[in-house]
Amino acid sequence: MILLIHGKGRMGCKVKELAGVWDVIMADRDDDLSVVGATADVWVDFSHPDALKRLLAGALSLKKPIVIGTTGYTDLQMASICEAAKAVPIVHASNFSMGMAVLGALVRAARKALPDFQVEIQEIHHKQKKDAPSGTALTLAKSLGDNIVLGRQGAHMRAPDEIGIAALRGGQVIGEHTVFFFGNAERLELTHRATNRDIFAEGALKAAQWVIDKSPGLYSIKDIL
Repeated sequence: MILLIHGKGRMGCKVKELAGVWDVIMADRDDDLSVVGATADVWVDFSHPDALKRLLAGALSLKKPIVIGTTGYTDLQMASICEAAKAVPIVHASNFSMGMAVLGALVRAARKALPDFQVEIQEIHHKQKKDAPSGTALTLAKSLGDNIVLGRQGAHMRAPDEIGIAALRGGQVIGEHTVFFFGNAERLELTHRATNRDIFAEGALKAAQWVIDKSPGLYSIKDIL
């Protein structure tokens, strides 16, 4: 089978490194994907939000399934992904780690079991990471509620339904996410630590294999577990 990898950055190169039996086509975000990706069975995207329009146009014209690992999309861009998924199968995830997918399920279960606890999220990444908070932290927060507070500051009481996110940047931390549940006299912490980027590439390759024969629709990492 043939895999198109859209994006030649850190993650795109890691996916290529671990592709194994796949025949790989590498594409830059400025390439004409309707030409470069014509022979591929599935596309994997780790590029940039600015490349989304070209990515979707190419996939729609050729009816190619897509795995999207790019983060930082606007609400309008997310709407365009949802619209494209009516015609082609798309797996979109902010994090392709299987462990993180399980953390998401555990966090939702804890929220249901502890409705009166206050929820806070802390994420830590390497000093080169540009976006803050991480897409994974936002995904976790949005799965728990709508009142998301970024980098809490000022002088005001915490609203009961707030979900705060704190982003730390330093060193070479690949990725660490902790969700805190604060009760009156107890605290529950659920943490996922990534120690090697291979887990993200392996998850994306698993998603690529999985999505090839799927019907049009927008899928998440939860569907692949």
